[in-house]
Amino acid sequence: MKRIALVLIVLFTVLAPAFAQTAPTYFVRPKAFKGSILHLDLICDGDRLGVLKNGGFVVAEMTAGKHTCQIGDSNLVAIVVDPGGSTFHVTTGMTQKSMILGLRTLGPSFTITKQ
Repeated sequence: MKRIALVLIVLFTVLAPAFAQTAPTYFVRPKAFKGSILHLDLICDGDRLGVLKNGGFVVAEMTAGKHTCQIGDSNLVAIVVDPGGSTFHVTTGMTQKSMILGLRTLGPSFTITKQ
């Protein structure tokens, strides 16, 4: 009896992650003039999910809970995916990155908001 219980515990521990529920998660980038030429890599939990083009979207199967995502080489952003799936809007903008010889250099900025 103890062996059966031990085997069941080991099987459950090994196989449980394979049966974790996933839900479709949408990352939508509305069409905008600012940053429109950029094609952005979407990376979540270290995995490249796809490329976000201006006016495009990426759909990924993700487990419910907390994840860390980033757009291109931007800072990591924490998101929470609902059990039934979630939709996030990715907006682009331009911000001042530095001053070189008195001239401003601009670079892209990104925000991820839950809808």
